[in-house]
Amino acid sequence: MASQPGLAYAESFADVANWAADFSSGAGAIRFGGLPAGGSGTIPSATRLTTASTNWASGSTGGKQKGSGALLLLCTSSSDNTTSVAVDFYLDFSGVDAGTLGFDWATVDNPTGDRKSSLRVYASADGAAFSELTTAQVLNVQNGVAAGGTVAGVALPASFHNCATARLRFYVHNGIGGSTGNRPKLSLDNLAVTARAAIGNYPTVAITNPAAASLEVDFATSNLVVAGVAGTNTTGQLVWSNDLTGAYGWIAAGTNWALPALRLAVGTNVLAVRGTNAAGDAATARATVVRTPYSYFTVMAANLTDRSEADEFRYIGTSERIFKGLRPDVVAIQEWLVTNANRRAYVDAVFGTNFSFYVEPYSGADIPNGIISRWPIVASGEWTDNQVSYRDFAWATIDLPGTQDLHVVSVHLQSGADTDDEAKRKKEAAILTNQIRRANWPASDFIVIAGDFNVPNRSDDSLLTLSNVVSDSHQPADQAGDKDTNLTRGAPYDYVLPSHLLNARHATLTVGGLAFPEGLVFDSRIWNPPPAPIQTNDSAGTDMQHLAVMKKFVLSTCADCDEDGMPDAWETGHFGSPTNASAGTDYDRDGFPDAHEYQAGTQPTNRTSGLFMKEPLAPTTTNYLVRWDSVAGKRYRVLRSTNLLNGFTAIRTGVAADAPGNVVTDTPPAGATLIYGVGLEP
Repeated sequence: MASQPGLAYAESFADVANWAADFSSGAGAIRFGGLPAGGSGTIPSATRLTTASTNWASGSTGGKQKGSGALLLLCTSSSDNTTSVAVDFYLDFSGVDAGTLGFDWATVDNPTGDRKSSLRVYASADGAAFSELTTAQVLNVQNGVAAGGTVAGVALPASFHNCATARLRFYVHNGIGGSTGNRPKLSLDNLAVTARAAIGNYPTVAITNPAAASLEVDFATSNLVVAGVAGTNTTGQLVWSNDLTGAYGWIAAGTNWALPALRLAVGTNVLAVRGTNAAGDAATARATVVRTPYSYFTVMAANLTDRSEADEFRYIGTSERIFKGLRPDVVAIQEWLVTNANRRAYVDAVFGTNFSFYVEPYSGADIPNGIISRWPIVASGEWTDNQVSYRDFAWATIDLPGTQDLHVVSVHLQSGADTDDEAKRKKEAAILTNQIRRANWPASDFIVIAGDFNVPNRSDDSLLTLSNVVSDSHQPADQAGDKDTNLTRGAPYDYVLPSHLLNARHATLTVGGLAFPEGLVFDSRIWNPPPAPIQTNDSAGTDMQHLAVMKKFVLSTCADCDEDGMPDAWETGHFGSPTNASAGTDYDRDGFPDAHEYQAGTQPTNRTSGLFMKEPLAPTTTNYLVRWDSVAGKRYRVLRSTNLLNGFTAIRTGVAADAPGNVVTDTPPAGATLIYGVGLEP
């Protein structure tokens, strides 16, 4: 609110027809949130909802609906006060005091009957505790009777002052009265909220890294540097916490602050940073980081050449920003000509000096194909395309983390929609499938054919031929579900086609907070705003003809997701769940922590199973027999001490297990006090 002109915000719902069901897109939609059914309390209660508002409804179906420039809420049921639906409206009053609320309301017939509906507004500073704004009530309006009005000047609660997490819940329930038919929909329009200049000098705290309020990272990201800014009124110390791990700490408040690398656990890490001013007023900034139990990689098809200032087709600033904003791990690139000193300089500037690349060396390749990779390219080459005279097929083998390699083939097939063109593409597809078979890549490796296929539709013969080795079952689309990838959005030219083995690892791609379950066709023109540093018209460069297409795949899954030193499968087998034990627990109370039992190969649920020593035997006056329980496949070391203050010395190492028990003979110094121990070999 502090940044709104005149400290006032208005929402007319003029663009509601374009709002996504989850409020993720559409002008103004992001300030709202849908709610699932559930909760506690007796209707009416802000925390009791019987009807979800997470998707759009229509007609006489209860839920949230799109009106004509208005938001509609409807509850059904013949019994009074038994059903409810609500949406939340989010507000940020950081640095200012809360002012007033106003809105217009109206009944919308549904379609016959005389039953009634009611609208209430609840306020919350934290999303947990709600209080009703009673002066905003619109109670028991009747279906079939035109009604409407304006609610104005409703004072917002003092708890909203300097509150970054304020929300209003617009709550509709089936009211009291009437005996037949339906209940009316209630229309919400011309929503207006005001703020006031702060009476006090409130503290301000903001998190700038991560830049987004919600971020998803893969399992490989175990730590995160969190940084931000604080206003000059923020004094003393900033208190930080991670709700998921329970970790917390303090740092000195400062205009620019940074926390040490915070450990992220698998799951939803809610990071909070709280600051206060001299008067004790508080401000809190929050960021949510979801750490998945997987590692992923993305593959992009990119024919993003554009006309440069020198009137040449080259990769210039438009495509550079798209690459930087979407950050693909692997790119199959077409028509790869650059204005940089060379392609190495281009890759360094756009992707990073750690990226590898390959471009087909064919001397006649006027618009060559290439591959760019985050990981090392360990083999590469080109296959002849005898249907097109000025480019070939480029391929590269990429050393992915783990044991499986990725083989990428960057292609640019014959263009055109007539029968001859389709026949040429079919021949090109046959060349590709034959070359892949001849390559004899390991059956466990992954393969991707990606690039500009120039097909006018998905029934093209080339795609049918390629289906022998790759899959098009996951078909990328933009936010509106459009799968076409040429600039005029009329044909599906561009593809990322994985082998069937890799296709089984297809994953939902998230970009800019939006989820793309089938993969992404990226058109910067329909983003508001697009991911930085992409500009709105970058996908429509002077002579760009294609859009970027990207898919995401699971690279690996974590074996020890809770990172307690015990594989999750082992924990589940012994304890029923990875969360029922930790490194320091002792499930069977035999004196050995569960993590030690995993290392020793003993049974953590059997207190008679452990790395137990038996009392040494002395068969002669000079020898001792050191005895212990052992597990097949393990190796041990035997330790001896004559004075615990001096510690132990290894007297035997690399002793192979002779399960179920080992015996080692020791000849110690005469007359010494002896203490023996046995340990696992690392």
